[in-house]
Formats: sequence, C-alpha cells, structure tokens
Amino acid sequence: IMWIEMDSIVSQYKPNIFSFYDPTTPSVNYLRVSLLSNVLMFYQRDARSESSGTADTKIPLTQWSFIAISYVIENEKASITVSVNGKESRRLKFPTCGISFANDKQDSNNKKNRSKLFNFSFFGVADDSVDPDIPVLIGPFALFPLLDSSIISQLYGIGPKQLSRVPVKQHFIYIPQTVKKIGK
Repeated sequence: IMWIEMDSIVSQYKPNIFSFYDPTTPSVNYLRVSLLSNVLMFYQRDARSESSGTADTKIPLTQWSFIAISYVIENEKASITVSVNGKESRRLKFPTCGISFANDKQDSNNKKNRSKLFNFSFFGVADDSVDPDIPVLIGPFALFPLLDSSIISQLYGIGPKQLSRVPVKQHFIYIPQTVKKIGK
C-alpha cells in the first residue's frame, strides 16, 4: 500500500519503488517494482527464469494516488494485482521467483521450499535513470500480509494520514515527516 504523486512523465526517469532479493544471490533472485512512465513495472528473476510485466492502470499526474499491490503465490504461479485509486488492473501471472514468501505449515515442513530471509530495498532509482527536475514523491508506504478488498477500500477511504491506524499489523511502514501536508 502506498501513496505517491507524479507531476510529469520523464521517460528516462526510472524510480524503483521497492525490491525483495536474496542476499546470497542478489543479482539472480529478486522481485522489483518500479515506475515506467506512469505505470507500475514488475520484474522478477531467478536461476530458472525472468519475467516482467506492467500494470494496465495508469497513475494520474499532479495528484496523490493510492496504490495497492497484491502478490499471491498459488500452484507454483505468482499473480500480481494492482489497484490505483480503487481501480483494479488486470492480473499479471508469472512463474514464482526464487524468493519464497510462504509461511504456512505445509511449506515450512518441506525443506526444499522452506522460506528464508530476504532483503528489502525501498525507493531509489535504476542505474541508467536520469534525475528529473521534479521527482516522484512518496507518501506513506506499508507492507501488509495479504489484505482483502474491504480492508484495501478502507485504507483508500481513510487517506494517507491514517495508514498506521488500521486493524492489520504491517510488516514495514514508512511515514514521511511531511505527511501532514498530504491531502487526498
């Protein structure tokens, strides 16, 4: 869940929103979410495959936008759904990447698929990115366990100032000091 604002599109500006990667093989096993113009780009890689895709819902310019990303693994497939200001994109499907997010009993009993620690990187830009005159602004950002659509709607409805006051415990939360100036 995050709030971001984009004032313009600079095609060579490539901000990374976040990434997960295996600390033992950071260039091999990872999942990265970045911006490509005003759409979200997903890229994942492991030793067996590389996959990429873009959400089909555009992020509006010159306003704060609420973005919810769901990443679900079922039957060896990862599906990614993006919602921008309550409008859901088509579901992207990928093979699972080398980083396991699972924590259920069945998976944790299987040593081959046991979850391991991974690193999390927040914001920044790609190596080949230019620096724009006005960068993307990031407002409150949080990683949650899988949320149902009613909680996502509730988070959108309460706005960016209340992201830390929800009934679901976050795995990670970032609230910038300027959040008091952010309006919905």
